[in-house]
Amino acid sequence: MKYQTVEYLEINNNNFQKYDVLNFIWRIRNDPISRKFSVNTEYIDFETHEEWFINKLQNISDSIIFLCLLNNEKVGVVRWLAIGVGFF
Repeated sequence: MKYQTVEYLEINNNNFQKYDVLNFIWRIRNDPISRKFSVNTEYIDFETHEEWFINKLQNISDSIIFLCLLNNEKVGVVRWLAIGVGFF
């Protein structure tokens, strides 16, 4: 069995547009399966998502967002939340 390595790219104010992360995360967020497991299961319009996303990028003490790449293709997103301890 051959395994491939997933790359994790930290997303910030300087590179999110280059990787079209805003649209990618919005599409994942509104996927029916993703919505089923979300706290808010309702559809979220793009403008509301964009406001949330920009806020997350500006408040890095709250969470860090990583884009997952496999063979230079976007395959997912990981968001680490700081709950009570912060990031170092």
